[in-house]
Amino acid sequence: MDKYIATKPVRFDRNYEVGEEIPADVINPKMLNRLIEARKITVVTGPDETLELLNETVENSLEEIEILLGMDFGEKPDLGVRLAICRDKIIEIITPTGNTAESGTAQFTCSICGKVFSNKTGLSAHMKAHK
Repeated sequence: MDKYIATKPVRFDRNYEVGEEIPADVINPKMLNRLIEARKITVVTGPDETLELLNETVENSLEEIEILLGMDFGEKPDLGVRLAICRDKIIEIITPTGNTAESGTAQFTCSICGKVFSNKTGLSAHMKAHK
């Protein structure tokens, strides 16, 4: 059975937030293809196992990112919190360090091993070695 999931906030019989399931009977069949093409909703075909598999895939990918970043949460907070922490850690990794006014050039430091680079390109290339 097909399930319709809001990928953007939409209004039918009521407001649906991103990720909420929308009952098929509230969607105008004539508008269904347009809503899908506009990426307002997405169709999940199959049993509930499909959604569980999708959630499991996201969870596994996030765990791999956490390992690469050297993060250990112990007791894991919810998925949204973990994503936000990983995003902040990645921003911290690519943010220049040092005072550009004093030295005249920015320094980019790898937060994993501490190696310093004079440009973002060098740091970016170096980060691939940590994968």
